[in-house]
Amino acid sequence: MGKEVTPGNVGKLNCTGNMKGLLLTALLTQTADNTVLPAGTRAIDWNQVVLKLYIKGSSSGSSGGGASTSMSARNIEIYNGMVAPLAAITNYGKGGYRYISGYYGITLVEPTAAVAGTLMVPIRIDIPTVTAQDGEEVVAEVTFSKGAVGAGFSTTSSTQMYISEITSDDSEGLTPVYKTVGIQGAQPNIGEGLGNNVYDVMFYNHDVFGGTAHATGGVTTPANVYYAEQILTGNVSLKSDTVSFSYMYEELLNLRNGDLKDGILDMQGNLLNTSGVFAEGTNQAIAIWYSNFYPTNIYGQSFMLHRGSRPMNNVKLDATLTAGNVNAGTNYVVTRGYNYFPGVVNNSTKTVATQQNAFKAKHGIKA
Repeated sequence: MGKEVTPGNVGKLNCTGNMKGLLLTALLTQTADNTVLPAGTRAIDWNQVVLKLYIKGSSSGSSGGGASTSMSARNIEIYNGMVAPLAAITNYGKGGYRYISGYYGITLVEPTAAVAGTLMVPIRIDIPTVTAQDGEEVVAEVTFSKGAVGAGFSTTSSTQMYISEITSDDSEGLTPVYKTVGIQGAQPNIGEGLGNNVYDVMFYNHDVFGGTAHATGGVTTPANVYYAEQILTGNVSLKSDTVSFSYMYEELLNLRNGDLKDGILDMQGNLLNTSGVFAEGTNQAIAIWYSNFYPTNIYGQSFMLHRGSRPMNNVKLDATLTAGNVNAGTNYVVTRGYNYFPGVVNNSTKTVATQQNAFKAKHGIKA
Protein backbone atom coordinates (compact mmCIF):
# COMPACT_ATOMS: atom_id res chain seq x y z
CA MET A 1 0.00 0.00 0.00
CA GLY A 2 1.33 3.41 -0.94
CA LYS A 3 1.76 6.60 1.04
CA GLU A 4 -1.54 8.46 1.52
CA VAL A 5 -1.84 12.22 1.05
CA THR A 6 -5.02 14.31 1.27
CA PRO A 7 -5.79 17.66 -0.41
CA GLY A 8 -3.78 20.56 1.01
CA ASN A 9 -0.93 18.33 2.20
CA VAL A 10 2.42 16.90 1.12
CA GLY A 11 3.06 13.16 0.93
CA LYS A 12 6.55 11.67 0.97
CA LEU A 13 7.53 8.17 -0.16
CA ASN A 14 11.02 6.84 0.62
CA CYS A 15 12.42 4.00 -1.51
CA THR A 16 15.61 2.05 -0.81
CA GLY A 17 15.76 -0.55 -3.59
CA ASN A 18 15.41 -0.59 -7.36
CA MET A 19 12.61 1.66 -8.58
CA LYS A 20 11.37 2.14 -12.14
CA GLY A 21 8.44 4.46 -11.64
CA LEU A 22 5.56 5.76 -9.57
CA LEU A 23 1.83 5.20 -9.30
CA LEU A 24 -0.26 8.22 -8.34
CA THR A 25 -3.77 6.99 -7.59
CA ALA A 26 -6.30 9.75 -6.91
CA LEU A 27 -9.57 8.70 -5.26
CA LEU A 28 -12.06 11.55 -5.43
CA THR A 29 -15.35 11.54 -3.57
CA GLN A 30 -18.26 13.78 -4.53
CA THR A 31 -19.53 16.39 -2.14
CA ALA A 32 -23.19 15.50 -2.75
CA ASP A 33 -25.14 12.26 -2.93
CA ASN A 34 -27.00 11.07 -6.00
CA THR A 35 -25.36 13.67 -8.25
CA VAL A 36 -24.30 13.25 -11.86
CA LEU A 37 -21.76 15.89 -12.82
CA PRO A 38 -22.17 17.52 -16.22
CA ALA A 39 -19.96 16.77 -19.20
CA GLY A 40 -16.92 19.00 -19.11
CA THR A 41 -16.17 18.62 -15.40
CA ARG A 42 -12.48 18.23 -14.61
CA ALA A 43 -12.15 15.84 -11.69
CA ILE A 44 -8.52 16.64 -10.95
CA ASP A 45 -6.00 19.04 -12.46
CA TRP A 46 -2.65 17.26 -12.59
CA ASN A 47 -1.08 20.58 -13.56
CA GLN A 48 -1.68 21.70 -9.96
CA VAL A 49 -0.11 18.63 -8.36
CA VAL A 50 3.64 19.02 -7.79
CA LEU A 51 6.10 16.11 -7.83
CA LYS A 52 9.66 16.29 -6.58
CA LEU A 53 11.57 13.07 -7.28
CA TYR A 54 15.16 12.94 -6.11
CA ILE A 55 18.01 10.81 -4.80
CA LYS A 56 19.11 11.69 -1.30
CA GLY A 57 22.53 10.65 -0.04
CA SER A 58 23.76 10.51 3.54
CA SER A 59 26.23 13.31 2.91
CA SER A 60 26.50 16.28 0.57
CA GLY A 61 27.85 15.64 -2.88
CA SER A 62 27.23 16.20 -6.56
CA SER A 63 24.04 18.04 -7.45
CA GLY A 64 23.83 16.31 -10.81
CA GLY A 65 25.43 16.34 -14.23
CA GLY A 66 28.92 15.38 -13.15
CA ALA A 67 30.61 12.26 -11.96
CA SER A 68 30.38 11.04 -8.40
CA THR A 69 32.57 8.22 -7.09
CA SER A 70 31.07 8.22 -3.58
CA MET A 71 27.92 6.15 -3.40
CA SER A 72 26.69 8.07 -0.35
CA ALA A 73 27.23 11.51 -1.86
CA ARG A 74 24.55 11.75 -4.55
CA ASN A 75 21.98 14.45 -3.91
CA ILE A 76 20.31 15.02 -7.26
CA GLU A 77 16.90 15.80 -8.69
CA ILE A 78 15.33 13.44 -11.17
CA TYR A 79 12.33 15.75 -11.60
CA ASN A 80 10.84 18.78 -9.90
CA GLY A 81 7.63 20.25 -11.29
CA MET A 82 3.98 19.69 -12.10
CA VAL A 83 2.87 16.09 -12.58
CA ALA A 84 1.17 16.71 -15.94
CA PRO A 85 4.26 17.37 -18.13
CA LEU A 86 6.19 14.43 -16.69
CA ALA A 87 3.16 12.15 -17.06
CA ALA A 88 2.84 13.31 -20.68
CA ILE A 89 6.38 12.46 -21.78
CA THR A 90 6.35 9.12 -19.94
CA ASN A 91 2.85 8.11 -21.15
CA TYR A 92 3.08 9.27 -24.75
CA GLY A 93 1.63 6.58 -27.00
CA LYS A 94 0.09 4.68 -24.08
CA GLY A 95 -3.53 4.26 -23.05
CA GLY A 96 -2.89 6.00 -19.72
CA TYR A 97 -2.24 9.32 -21.46
CA ARG A 98 -5.95 10.19 -21.41
CA TYR A 99 -6.01 10.47 -17.62
CA ILE A 100 -3.55 13.38 -17.60
CA SER A 101 -6.27 15.83 -18.61
CA GLY A 102 -8.25 14.98 -15.47
CA TYR A 103 -11.46 14.54 -17.46
CA TYR A 104 -11.30 10.76 -17.60
CA GLY A 105 -11.50 8.31 -14.76
CA ILE A 106 -12.82 5.00 -13.46
CA THR A 107 -16.02 4.93 -11.42
CA LEU A 108 -15.63 2.93 -8.21
CA VAL A 109 -18.87 3.98 -6.50
CA GLU A 110 -21.93 5.08 -8.43
CA PRO A 111 -23.86 7.95 -6.85
CA THR A 112 -27.28 6.95 -5.57
CA ALA A 113 -29.70 8.26 -2.99
CA ALA A 114 -27.67 8.76 0.20
CA VAL A 115 -24.45 7.72 -1.57
CA ALA A 116 -21.81 10.03 -3.05
CA GLY A 117 -19.91 8.78 -6.07
CA THR A 118 -16.21 7.92 -5.99
CA LEU A 119 -13.89 8.25 -8.97
CA MET A 120 -10.36 6.97 -9.46
CA VAL A 121 -8.03 8.93 -11.73
CA PRO A 122 -4.77 6.97 -12.13
CA ILE A 123 -1.41 8.26 -13.29
CA ARG A 124 1.48 5.88 -13.94
CA ILE A 125 4.95 7.33 -14.43
CA ASP A 126 7.55 4.94 -15.89
CA ILE A 127 11.22 5.89 -15.80
CA PRO A 128 14.50 4.02 -16.35
CA THR A 129 15.49 2.10 -13.22
CA VAL A 130 16.95 4.10 -10.35
CA THR A 131 18.87 2.21 -7.65
CA ALA A 132 19.37 3.55 -4.14
CA GLN A 133 23.07 2.92 -3.56
CA ASP A 134 24.62 2.45 -0.10
CA GLY A 135 23.57 5.34 2.11
CA GLU A 136 20.98 6.60 -0.38
CA GLU A 137 17.23 6.64 -0.78
CA VAL A 138 14.99 7.66 -3.65
CA VAL A 139 12.38 10.13 -2.43
CA ALA A 140 9.09 11.12 -4.05
CA GLU A 141 7.35 14.19 -2.59
CA VAL A 142 3.87 15.01 -3.85
CA THR A 143 2.15 18.31 -3.05
CA PHE A 144 -1.58 17.73 -3.46
CA SER A 145 -3.09 21.22 -3.51
CA LYS A 146 -6.78 21.72 -2.82
CA GLY A 147 -6.95 23.73 -6.03
CA ALA A 148 -6.21 20.55 -7.98
CA VAL A 149 -9.53 19.00 -6.94
CA GLY A 150 -12.36 19.59 -9.39
CA ALA A 151 -15.70 21.22 -8.68
CA GLY A 152 -18.17 18.83 -7.12
CA PHE A 153 -15.48 16.75 -5.39
CA SER A 154 -14.47 16.94 -1.75
CA THR A 155 -11.24 18.59 -0.62
CA THR A 156 -11.47 16.93 2.79
CA SER A 157 -9.95 13.64 3.90
CA SER A 158 -12.65 11.73 2.00
CA THR A 159 -10.52 12.45 -1.09
CA GLN A 160 -7.08 10.85 -1.08
CA MET A 161 -4.10 10.18 -3.29
CA TYR A 162 -1.80 7.20 -2.89
CA ILE A 163 1.88 7.41 -3.89
CA SER A 164 3.41 4.03 -4.67
CA GLU A 165 6.69 2.89 -6.17
CA ILE A 166 7.00 0.51 -9.10
CA THR A 167 9.82 -1.83 -8.17
CA SER A 168 12.35 -3.12 -10.68
CA ASP A 169 14.44 -6.27 -11.04
CA ASP A 170 16.95 -4.26 -13.06
CA SER A 171 19.71 -1.99 -11.74
CA GLU A 172 20.54 1.63 -12.48
CA GLY A 173 22.91 2.47 -15.29
CA LEU A 174 22.52 6.03 -16.52
CA THR A 175 20.54 8.14 -14.04
CA PRO A 176 17.41 9.64 -15.65
CA VAL A 177 16.62 13.32 -15.40
CA TYR A 178 13.51 15.11 -16.65
CA LYS A 179 13.24 18.87 -17.10
CA THR A 180 10.54 21.31 -18.13
CA VAL A 181 10.69 24.77 -19.64
CA GLY A 182 7.50 26.76 -19.10
CA ILE A 183 6.15 28.88 -21.96
CA GLN A 184 4.87 32.29 -20.91
CA GLY A 185 1.34 33.41 -21.77
CA ALA A 186 1.04 35.02 -25.25
CA GLN A 187 4.67 34.11 -26.00
CA PRO A 188 5.19 34.39 -29.80
CA ASN A 189 8.03 31.93 -30.20
CA ILE A 190 10.32 29.35 -28.62
CA GLY A 191 14.08 29.69 -28.80
CA GLU A 192 15.47 27.37 -26.16
CA GLY A 193 18.82 25.76 -25.64
CA LEU A 194 17.99 22.40 -24.05
CA GLY A 195 21.53 21.40 -23.13
CA ASN A 196 23.34 18.08 -23.42
CA ASN A 197 22.65 14.39 -22.80
CA VAL A 198 19.07 14.70 -24.07
CA TYR A 199 17.10 11.74 -25.45
CA ASP A 200 13.52 12.97 -25.84
CA VAL A 201 11.91 16.36 -26.49
CA MET A 202 8.17 16.98 -26.20
CA PHE A 203 5.90 19.99 -26.50
CA TYR A 204 3.08 19.53 -23.98
CA ASN A 205 -0.13 21.55 -23.89
CA HIS A 206 -2.51 21.21 -20.93
CA ASP A 207 -5.32 23.41 -22.25
CA VAL A 208 -8.88 22.28 -22.73
CA PHE A 209 -10.30 24.17 -25.66
CA GLY A 210 -14.04 24.64 -25.34
CA GLY A 211 -16.89 25.43 -27.66
CA THR A 212 -16.15 22.99 -30.47
CA ALA A 213 -19.03 20.65 -31.20
CA HIS A 214 -18.46 17.42 -33.14
CA ALA A 215 -21.33 16.00 -35.13
CA THR A 216 -20.58 12.45 -33.96
CA GLY A 217 -20.90 13.22 -30.29
CA GLY A 218 -22.44 16.66 -30.18
CA VAL A 219 -20.24 17.61 -27.24
CA THR A 220 -17.11 19.60 -26.55
CA THR A 221 -13.86 17.65 -26.86
CA PRO A 222 -10.90 18.10 -24.48
CA ALA A 223 -8.74 19.59 -27.22
CA ASN A 224 -8.46 19.32 -30.96
CA VAL A 225 -6.20 20.08 -33.87
CA TYR A 226 -8.18 22.76 -35.70
CA TYR A 227 -6.17 25.64 -37.13
CA ALA A 228 -8.15 27.97 -34.89
CA GLU A 229 -6.60 26.27 -31.84
CA GLN A 230 -3.14 25.71 -33.29
CA ILE A 231 -0.19 26.62 -31.05
CA LEU A 232 2.89 25.47 -32.97
CA THR A 233 2.92 27.37 -36.27
CA GLY A 234 5.44 27.90 -39.03
CA ASN A 235 8.45 25.61 -38.83
CA VAL A 236 9.36 23.73 -35.67
CA SER A 237 13.11 23.22 -35.75
CA LEU A 238 15.25 20.96 -33.57
CA LYS A 239 19.01 20.88 -33.97
CA SER A 240 21.76 19.03 -32.13
CA ASP A 241 25.06 17.29 -32.78
CA THR A 242 23.21 14.23 -34.13
CA VAL A 243 19.77 15.44 -35.26
CA SER A 244 18.54 18.32 -37.40
CA PHE A 245 14.98 18.69 -38.69
CA SER A 246 12.28 21.24 -39.37
CA TYR A 247 8.57 20.39 -39.60
CA MET A 248 5.45 22.40 -40.21
CA TYR A 249 2.28 21.81 -38.18
CA GLU A 250 0.68 19.41 -40.63
CA GLU A 251 3.83 17.28 -40.73
CA LEU A 252 3.85 17.06 -36.94
CA LEU A 253 0.27 15.76 -37.08
CA ASN A 254 1.35 13.19 -39.66
CA LEU A 255 4.25 12.01 -37.50
CA ARG A 256 2.06 11.78 -34.42
CA ASN A 257 -0.60 9.83 -36.27
CA GLY A 258 2.00 7.15 -36.93
CA ASP A 259 3.06 7.10 -33.27
CA LEU A 260 -0.39 6.50 -31.80
CA LYS A 261 -1.07 2.83 -32.28
CA ASP A 262 -0.82 0.07 -29.64
CA GLY A 263 -2.51 1.11 -26.40
CA ILE A 264 -4.60 3.78 -28.11
CA LEU A 265 -7.24 1.63 -29.77
CA ASP A 266 -9.41 1.73 -26.67
CA MET A 267 -9.94 5.43 -27.34
CA GLN A 268 -11.75 4.75 -30.61
CA GLY A 269 -15.50 4.99 -31.04
CA ASN A 270 -17.68 4.09 -28.08
CA LEU A 271 -15.55 1.39 -26.51
CA LEU A 272 -15.14 3.43 -23.33
CA ASN A 273 -18.82 4.31 -23.12
CA THR A 274 -19.58 1.37 -20.83
CA SER A 275 -20.63 0.87 -17.27
CA GLY A 276 -17.85 1.46 -14.78
CA VAL A 277 -16.07 4.12 -16.81
CA PHE A 278 -17.03 7.77 -17.07
CA ALA A 279 -19.25 8.31 -20.06
CA GLU A 280 -21.95 10.52 -21.49
CA GLY A 281 -25.50 10.30 -20.19
CA THR A 282 -27.47 11.21 -17.09
CA ASN A 283 -27.93 7.59 -16.08
CA GLN A 284 -24.19 6.96 -16.05
CA ALA A 285 -22.23 6.94 -12.81
CA ILE A 286 -20.56 10.35 -12.78
CA ALA A 287 -21.01 11.63 -16.32
CA ILE A 288 -17.91 13.58 -17.11
CA TRP A 289 -16.67 12.96 -20.64
CA TYR A 290 -17.71 11.98 -24.00
CA SER A 291 -18.75 9.19 -26.27
CA ASN A 292 -15.97 9.62 -28.82
CA PHE A 293 -12.35 9.19 -27.78
CA TYR A 294 -10.24 9.85 -30.86
CA PRO A 295 -6.46 10.10 -30.39
CA THR A 296 -6.24 13.57 -31.93
CA ASN A 297 -8.69 14.81 -29.31
CA ILE A 298 -6.70 13.17 -26.51
CA TYR A 299 -3.38 14.69 -27.59
CA GLY A 300 -4.68 17.95 -29.02
CA GLN A 301 -1.81 20.43 -29.31
CA SER A 302 0.82 18.16 -27.67
CA PHE A 303 3.57 16.60 -29.79
CA MET A 304 6.54 14.33 -29.21
CA LEU A 305 9.11 16.23 -31.25
CA HIS A 306 11.90 13.70 -30.90
CA ARG A 307 12.29 10.34 -29.18
CA GLY A 308 15.88 9.18 -29.37
CA SER A 309 17.82 5.96 -28.88
CA ARG A 310 21.07 7.88 -28.33
CA PRO A 311 21.73 11.14 -26.48
CA MET A 312 21.94 14.53 -28.16
CA ASN A 313 24.22 17.42 -27.23
CA ASN A 314 23.94 21.16 -27.87
CA VAL A 315 20.19 20.78 -28.39
CA LYS A 316 18.32 23.86 -29.65
CA LEU A 317 14.57 24.14 -30.22
CA ASP A 318 13.04 26.96 -32.29
CA ALA A 319 9.36 27.38 -33.08
CA THR A 320 6.86 30.07 -33.95
CA LEU A 321 3.72 30.12 -31.80
CA THR A 322 0.20 31.47 -32.24
CA ALA A 323 0.53 33.92 -29.36
CA GLY A 324 -3.21 34.34 -28.91
CA ASN A 325 -3.57 30.61 -28.18
CA VAL A 326 -0.69 30.45 -25.70
CA ASN A 327 -2.21 30.54 -22.22
CA ALA A 328 -0.09 31.08 -19.14
CA GLY A 329 0.94 28.00 -17.19
CA THR A 330 -0.33 25.40 -19.65
CA ASN A 331 2.49 24.94 -22.17
CA TYR A 332 5.82 23.24 -21.61
CA VAL A 333 8.87 21.92 -23.40
CA VAL A 334 9.69 18.63 -21.64
CA THR A 335 12.95 16.71 -21.99
CA ARG A 336 14.32 13.35 -20.89
CA GLY A 337 18.05 13.13 -20.36
CA TYR A 338 20.53 11.52 -18.03
CA ASN A 339 23.27 12.02 -15.47
CA TYR A 340 26.36 9.82 -15.48
CA PHE A 341 27.93 8.49 -12.31
CA PRO A 342 30.86 6.07 -12.92
CA GLY A 343 30.43 4.33 -9.57
CA VAL A 344 26.77 3.60 -10.29
CA VAL A 345 27.53 2.27 -13.77
CA ASN A 346 30.31 0.06 -12.36
CA ASN A 347 27.94 -1.33 -9.73
CA SER A 348 25.33 -2.05 -12.39
CA THR A 349 27.90 -3.83 -14.58
CA LYS A 350 28.99 -6.00 -11.67
CA THR A 351 25.37 -6.84 -10.80
CA VAL A 352 24.62 -7.91 -14.37
CA ALA A 353 27.77 -10.04 -14.51
CA THR A 354 26.86 -11.75 -11.22
CA GLN A 355 23.35 -12.50 -12.47
CA GLN A 356 24.67 -13.89 -15.75
CA ASN A 357 27.19 -16.13 -13.99
CA ALA A 358 24.48 -17.42 -11.64
CA PHE A 359 22.23 -18.20 -14.63
CA LYS A 360 25.04 -20.07 -16.39
CA ALA A 361 25.87 -22.07 -13.27
CA LYS A 362 22.20 -22.99 -12.73
CA HIS A 363 21.79 -24.32 -16.25
CA GLY A 364 25.24 -25.83 -16.67
CA ILE A 365 26.32 -23.36 -19.32
CA LYS A 366 30.07 -23.10 -19.70
CA ALA A 367 31.68 -19.81 -20.65
